[in-house]
Amino acid sequence: MLDWLVEVTTAFKCRDRTYFLAASLFDEFLKQFPDKLENKDVHGIGIASLYLASKYEDVHPLGSEVISDKISHGAFTDSNIKTREMIMLRTLEFNLDIVTHFDIHFNILRAARLQSRIIHRLFTKITELSTQIVLMTMQHPKFYKVNVSKAVVGAIISACCILEAQRTSTWDESECQIDQFKRIVWNDS
Repeated sequence: MLDWLVEVTTAFKCRDRTYFLAASLFDEFLKQFPDKLENKDVHGIGIASLYLASKYEDVHPLGSEVISDKISHGAFTDSNIKTREMIMLRTLEFNLDIVTHFDIHFNILRAARLQSRIIHRLFTKITELSTQIVLMTMQHPKFYKVNVSKAVVGAIISACCILEAQRTSTWDESECQIDQFKRIVWNDS
């Protein structure tokens, strides 16, 4: 389901946080139903999670018609999506203000950036790479029980190490600030 959410939110150019919120809503909703669910039920929960997250996050949210026709390929009607939305909202007691992996990632990066002198281009590379690593960890069952903050810090440190390994002699002095940035992230966590 998470792979599918990544594909859909990427294909439909949703904000990064839309995926993370949809995944968190999906998880929170499933916690209420410890019994086994059928594939159609899981897919429906994923559709409702995506619909809610997009309405909450995106400037131009995915409409129920788009989700019905283009994303679920008619497996769920417009009416069915809206019904599932209401069920999910009631189950979650209308609490959509969930702290996601994205929020923690964003705040750690922002705090570290304020304390370092890292150049924008390098910060952007670290952000993009560590975001992809966070996405991958969310999709792997071994990471489900890992503290979110630790997983996010690990992703940022890993991104820094990968970029350091790619460093060449042509890098200028300003790009050699990765080590300082990495120490700030590590020490502040």
